[in-house]
Amino acid sequence: MRLFKLKSFVVFFFVMAASLLPTHAQTISLGDDGLIYQVLRQNGYHDARIVKRKLTIVRAEACKGNTRFLVKISILGKITSTSKIGNCGSQQTGRKPHDTRKQIVKTLRIEGYREIETYQAQGLWGATACLQLRRFRLEYNTSARLLRREDIGSCRRQGLTSDDITNRLKAAGYRRVVITDAELPRYKAEGCFEGDRYAIVMNQRGIVQSERRIGSCEKQFNPRNMIVHLEKRGYNRIKVIERRRPPYLAEACKGDSRVKVAVGRFGRIRDEQRIDSCRKAITANQVVGYLTNQGYDRVRVLRGNRLPYIAEACKGTGLVELAIGRYGKIRKEEPVGRCSAPLTQELMQEKLIDLGYSNFRIQRRGGGWRAEGCKQELRVNVRLDAYGDVIRENTIGKCKSQTVLEVLQTLEQRGAKAVNAFVEGCYRGTKYRWYFNRLGERIDRQRIGSC
Repeated sequence: MRLFKLKSFVVFFFVMAASLLPTHAQTISLGDDGLIYQVLRQNGYHDARIVKRKLTIVRAEACKGNTRFLVKISILGKITSTSKIGNCGSQQTGRKPHDTRKQIVKTLRIEGYREIETYQAQGLWGATACLQLRRFRLEYNTSARLLRREDIGSCRRQGLTSDDITNRLKAAGYRRVVITDAELPRYKAEGCFEGDRYAIVMNQRGIVQSERRIGSCEKQFNPRNMIVHLEKRGYNRIKVIERRRPPYLAEACKGDSRVKVAVGRFGRIRDEQRIDSCRKAITANQVVGYLTNQGYDRVRVLRGNRLPYIAEACKGTGLVELAIGRYGKIRKEEPVGRCSAPLTQELMQEKLIDLGYSNFRIQRRGGGWRAEGCKQELRVNVRLDAYGDVIRENTIGKCKSQTVLEVLQTLEQRGAKAVNAFVEGCYRGTKYRWYFNRLGERIDRQRIGSC
């Protein structure tokens, strides 16, 4: 019962409100956003947003200049009151072109426009759009603020055929016209004009909206030159897949990516799709590690200052010479001899003595050897491969040696008597022998010749 009374009251109020309106007043539908935005636009507002609806009034937020207002609009389509609520962020400078276009399209769609096309010219933004079967041209500043609106005709679509597009472009002076997109809302084509080839965009009425030079029109691209053509554009390691008809296809490396490239009839890159990764270029310092990972050992770089790199390495028991390209491809592998077998422990000890080591200990470590010993007066930790080649040497301290007294005592313990020590050396061009007792005191000097 209460609900019935409430509904009756609302209907009665609405009828009474309508009866109080002047007979000549024209009401608007407060549920039609397009009409609300039109009222605001006619009164100089922009960037509007409806925030609340009531039975006979609508509240909206909108910008006027740099100020944002809360605006009340009555059922008569009149602004009954306004109140300032802040500043408009859309008036700030520094907006990116993409953001400006996005804001324009968003505003037009909210206001009921359809078939929106935007463009940029002479520092301003423009758009054409349809509203209630009429097409309008609108101009905006870089802050997406509406500057001017002009009715430019009907919005009924009248599509062009491929022949119409071709004939219009030929009449404008283009030749060798190729249509690349014949579907609305815009047409795209390529054509030659005064020796240059252009990508052309036309609107649905056949008016050229943009022209962009994409190359020369002197002659079409020769697919036999595909590799050279792509190398000039930064591609490498190129493999041609299709060269019989356009689009011509190839696989190539660009940076770290392996891509599939489609080239148009006039040499323009039409498409590029990543299909895999590409090996990076290697330096001369990376050759040893690279060949080791490929299964070679005892690698030695013979030429690393220019390409191809030349290296020598063992493969099994054979010694081979290798030519390595920029990206690690082994261009040539030529046998040049045999590699020696891995060394036994006895042979490794002889190898260390030849290298100047003494008083050393040796043990196997992985596929090679580890030794610790004296080299001159320094104690050294050394790693060797299985063939006796030094991989790494680390100094870990000094080697301790016996004193002269300790040496003489050792000899006396073994039965020697009246033991002394002597040293030979040169002094001012003469060679001498100096004799010392067990306490290191000199007991004699003897001249033994010249130095």
